[in-house]
Amino acid sequence: LLVKADGEPKYQGRPLMQRDRRTEWIGDELKAEVKGWTYPLHFIDFETSRMALPYHAGMRPYAQIAFQWSCHTIRTPGAEPEHHDWINTVDAFPSFDFARSLMEHLGRQGTVLMWSHHERTTLRDIRNQMDDHGEHDAALADWLDWIAPQKDTGLEGPLVDMDKLARRGYFHPAAGGRTSIKVTLPAVLQAQASERIPRWLREFDDGVDLLGDGTGLENPYKLLPGIDRLERYGTLDEEENVGNTYHVNEGTAAMRAYQDMLYGLARDDDELKAKLREALRIYCKLDTLAMVIIWEHWRR
Repeated sequence: LLVKADGEPKYQGRPLMQRDRRTEWIGDELKAEVKGWTYPLHFIDFETSRMALPYHAGMRPYAQIAFQWSCHTIRTPGAEPEHHDWINTVDAFPSFDFARSLMEHLGRQGTVLMWSHHERTTLRDIRNQMDDHGEHDAALADWLDWIAPQKDTGLEGPLVDMDKLARRGYFHPAAGGRTSIKVTLPAVLQAQASERIPRWLREFDDGVDLLGDGTGLENPYKLLPGIDRLERYGTLDEEENVGNTYHVNEGTAAMRAYQDMLYGLARDDDELKAKLREALRIYCKLDTLAMVIIWEHWRR
């Protein structure tokens, strides 16, 4: 147990109440922060991969590639979320096209929100890769320097880390003191009272209903549809893809699906490639909708 200079008790670096409370708590600072965000609100999530053996010529071992982004945008107060995304489907270094498409969508207006620092780190990596690869695009370089300044500048840029806000100002006993988005979302769904959230889950995507039985107690990530396993692809990972279904519902599975889509099992199979692409799309879409749902709950 630690006590800060202001007298606030801390446990493992977090407010003690987040260990001892039995009811949901949303801090006043968090509420004020959410109210102060400038519209449009952009909720972003990236899928990336690092491999010991590089995918493409000129890459270093374990260099990162960014192959997919998802963004839910809320243009004005009370507006419905709009979804936009991008995913690479060709055997080429994708990170610069990834960043250009994101720049075109986000511009420099509003508030850009992420869950954890992964998105900032990825954009910093892409900016460095531009120098390493001799990629000359002054507009892109300037935008990356603005949205994700390098560490040596001492600046964080305009990105807002919702995970950091949750660690400081949100607690729900169902989350057990953790703030992962895949833990926070189910906890929020137990407490939320918005009329919009059930509809967003019910109408998540064409043919995909993530509301479950309607009680709000089911984890939407567990309701994401899987891909039927084909006999000729029986070598798919059996530990995380049990039985005859291939699931993309967490980050490691997304990396594996991308590798299978372009370099492995589905490389020459257009049908399976399309299924993997769709599974990646709706998984990343759920990550950003989860952020919107949490924001909707916090602001209310």
